[in-house]
Amino acid sequence: MFEAARVDAAGPYRLFWSVALPMSKPILGVVSVFAVIASWRDFLWPLLVLRNPGGPRGGAQR
Repeated sequence: MFEAARVDAAGPYRLFWSVALPMSKPILGVVSVFAVIASWRDFLWPLLVLRNPGGPRGGAQR
């Protein structure tokens, strides 16, 4: 792909924007999804564990 673009007189910036970036979009999407899942997991675990069972003022709910 890169050699074909060079034969068509594409410069380094054109190679990146027209060849390398479109080819790497799927893996960038997968890495983004994994990053969001990891961030959500880091948020959700303390939210579940550190929940205050006594209510918002610390007293027991009756």
